[in-house]
Amino acid sequence: YDIENILVEDNPNFEKVIFTIVTDGQISPIEAFKDSLEAMYEQMSVFKGVLDINVTMKDDNGAAGEEITKLLQGIEELGLSARSFNCLDRAEIKVVGELVLMEESELKEIKNLGKKSLEEIKSVIEEIGFSVGMEFSPEVTESVKKRISEIKSESTEE
Repeated sequence: YDIENILVEDNPNFEKVIFTIVTDGQISPIEAFKDSLEAMYEQMSVFKGVLDINVTMKDDNGAAGEEITKLLQGIEELGLSARSFNCLDRAEIKVVGELVLMEESELKEIKNLGKKSLEEIKSVIEEIGFSVGMEFSPEVTESVKKRISEIKSESTEE
């Protein structure tokens, strides 16, 4: 197994354990892992009721975390022209995720955002692997929306 440091909602104090499981083909690696977890739970049952632990299994390689990090980067990091940046700034759009979660029709409604600026924004978003109005898993969408709200409330407090 390997242990890697990961970033969770701007907190670097988390680690991810990556298990590499090789079998002889009689059972799948997932089944072997599930069987080992069941054996571990049986052994650890002496702690039952003492600790309230929520265990979840994900078939994920951290891609969602990387996606969220990209979505939470500030629009100033996109290298937009001054006109495009200023339109978004006046509309109080602070992070890439806000643009990605918006529909194109919503972007068109931003005051003074012309056709060229809209095309520039769409192009820059596509360069980092997203598109306007892109669909995400409910977990990613919820996490990004929550973090956007926090960022906006932090900026209004300053």
